Amino acid sequence: MDVHRAGGGIHFTVEHTRAALPSTLLASLTGRLGRMQRAGTTLVECNSGYGLELQTELKMLEVIETARRTLPINILSTYCAAHAVPKGKTVAEATADILQVQLPRMSAGALRVDNIDVSCEQGVFDMSSTRSILQAGLDMGLSINFHGDELHPMNSAQLGAELGALAISHLGDVTDDGIAAMATAKTAAILLPTTTYILRLL
Repeated sequence: MDVHRAGGGIHFTVEHTRAALPSTLLASLTGRLGRMQRAGTTLVECNSGYGLELQTELKMLEVIETARRTLPINILSTYCAAHAVPKGKTVAEATADILQVQLPRMSAGALRVDNIDVSCEQGVFDMSSTRSILQAGLDMGLSINFHGDELHPMNSAQLGAELGALAISHLGDVTDDGIAAMATAKTAAILLPTTTYILRLL
């Protein structure tokens, strides 16, 4: 989180993604998907989340849609504008932008999007904002597959179970009660040990 607060991490990638041409993003995605397919992958989830504003989020989702239509691999598309709070905005402002600008625009468009994702974490999106965004996506017909309980026990697991989430990612600090709630709701846990290793959380 120190790197994140200093403007690195996600924000570094956001800067470059905003500047990138769709053709550049598609070429990068195509190469990665090709390597995954050769390794035996048959289904992949592709997220947006490195735009944090409408135009770049749409650009990423359009690139994912192009890959879905043209490449011989199954792709699920996930909208993740709530990956981080954009520079210069508060959590409340970022949440309002997603709810009042981005989701209505997506709903009115022709893009196929399967899931909605939020990074529910201290210093990112709190429980209230996470609930509002996930519920809005659910109301649009999107499935819930979000980041939760990665660095702090936020009760994301319980929230996901309550909302009928398909899956929750990370869960490095999930509580026993959270695990029980996910089991009851049949919400899958997506474990990401490489992220844990890179962040030196173990």
